[in-house]
Amino acid sequence: MSRIVLTFSLALAAPVWAGLGCSSSHATSEAVLASSQTPPGAGLTVDHANYRGIESASSEVLGKVAGLRVFFAHASVGGNIVGGLRSLHEKDPARYRLAVQSAGERPGRTSPGTFYEFDRGNPGAQAKIDLFARYAAGGWAKPNVDAILDKFCYIDPDADFGRYTASMEGIERSHSGTVVLYATIPVCTQADEANDRREAFNERLRTWAKANKKPLLDIADIESHDPSGRANTYARAGRTYRTLFAGYTEDGGHLNAAGSEAVAKGVYSLLAKIVAR
Repeated sequence: MSRIVLTFSLALAAPVWAGLGCSSSHATSEAVLASSQTPPGAGLTVDHANYRGIESASSEVLGKVAGLRVFFAHASVGGNIVGGLRSLHEKDPARYRLAVQSAGERPGRTSPGTFYEFDRGNPGAQAKIDLFARYAAGGWAKPNVDAILDKFCYIDPDADFGRYTASMEGIERSHSGTVVLYATIPVCTQADEANDRREAFNERLRTWAKANKKPLLDIADIESHDPSGRANTYARAGRTYRTLFAGYTEDGGHLNAAGSEAVAKGVYSLLAKIVAR
C-alpha cells in the first residue's frame, strides 16, 4: 500500500486557513505548528487502538481539521477509503467536515476544507513511488495543499522498503513544510505467502517509523481488528501476521462500507492528532 504524506504549510496563503479566523477560538494552523519545535506529525501513529479518536475530538480540533487541504493518490482500496470519507461527511458533516473532490496529477486552485483524491491506478509499486514524488514536485505540496497522502495496495507485497523510505524522505527535504505521512500496506484475509510479505514490509515500517519519528497511518492494523478490538492473525514459522477482518470485506481484499469507514476514521484521527499537537 502506500505511504501517506501530509503537507502542512508553515507559510500558507491566507485563504487556506481563513476558515479558522484569528478572532475565533481556533488558532490558525500556522500558529499551531509554530508553537512547538517538534515537526508536525513526528512520531505519531494511528492504528486499531486509536483510529476512533476523531469521535471524541474537541470542537477546536475539528475546526482546525476543517481548514485543511489534503491530496490523496490511490487505486481501488484507496477508492474504498475515499468512499468512507464521503460517507462519514454525509452522515455527520459537523464532525467530518472535509468535502471530497476528484483531482488530477497537477492541482488547480485549491480550497480549505477539501480532500482531493486522485485515482492513479496500479502501475506497480516502484511506479507509485516515482509518481508520488512527481505529483509533489508538480504542485501537490506546500503551498497548494496542507496534506498529501499516498498508499500502496495489497497487490504490492514486494514494494522496495529502502526505495520507498528514501523517496519519501526526499520529498520531505525538497518540500519544506510538507509533512509526509507513511502508511502500511493493506492486508488480505488469506493467510498466504503474499500476505507474509505484506506484513514483513509493514513490521519493518512500524519499527522504522517509530525510530525515525515519522507519522504513520497503520492501515493494516486497523483492518486486522474487528470493531471490538479483537485481532485477526495467523502464525507461521514462529511469527505472527495480521489478516484483514472478514467483516470489513466482501472479496477478501477490498473494503466494504464498514471497513472503509474504519480506515477513513483513521485518516481523520491522524489529521486531528497533528493539528492538536
